[in-house]
Amino acid sequence: MSTLVWFTNDLRVHDNQALYLAGLRAEPLICLYCVDENWFKPNQYGLKRIGEHRWRFLHESLQALDVALKECGQRLCIQLGTPADLVGNIIEQYNVSAVFSNSQTGFYENNNWKAVKDKYSALDFTSVESSTLFTKQQLTHIDEFPKTFSKFRQNVDSTKNHIDPLVNATK
Repeated sequence: MSTLVWFTNDLRVHDNQALYLAGLRAEPLICLYCVDENWFKPNQYGLKRIGEHRWRFLHESLQALDVALKECGQRLCIQLGTPADLVGNIIEQYNVSAVFSNSQTGFYENNNWKAVKDKYSALDFTSVESSTLFTKQQLTHIDEFPKTFSKFRQNVDSTKNHIDPLVNATK
């Protein structure tokens, strides 16, 4: 049995809640990043979802992530294809018992997560919010969001919401 960490937008080792939680399990980790082959195909308007400069930046970020993971005794597996298929192959090939990832807001990204989660419903899937200071649950007391940031900040400050402390995924 092994645990899969499916990297998406959060390409950090330090303070990566999904990586930290996956590391708490007593199973070998598989660290995966899926390069979606559809990013490079033109859409009906002739535009690609990822440009040359963004791809270069992403590639450099993935290299840096691999170096950081190696320092922790892990290795980043980068695969090209359809993310749902790639993750499914890893699950089956390595007898994965749990999948951890950071939550996404994108339509295609959420569809990939849902497709894998639906197909392998017996597994433990954990999606961690990592792109915001507050979770949705911390903001449920706000019935209607204020129109200005100042009023929002005052509302949040008055309820004594706390920002979750950093985790050190490398320990």
